[in-house]
Amino acid sequence: MKSLLSNQLKRKREKAKKYSSEPERFSIKENLVTVVSDHGIRTLQKIDEAWICDCDFFSKYATCSHVIATVEHISKHAQL
Repeated sequence: MKSLLSNQLKRKREKAKKYSSEPERFSIKENLVTVVSDHGIRTLQKIDEAWICDCDFFSKYATCSHVIATVEHISKHAQL
């Protein structure tokens, strides 16, 4: 199980790197971010300095490619 999760997280990081290199995928309004992912549109909200995503992976593991990509994107392109 641990190895499976490690592989999933590795793929999520790779996907996040791709997303963060494509700024047109992101729409930022205050503490809300919309990310156009390969599988649909994801909405993220910043609550108490943490990003929360509406995707299934985030609900299970408290992280996802969308959160990773958003943090990377904001650090490169925007100020929130």
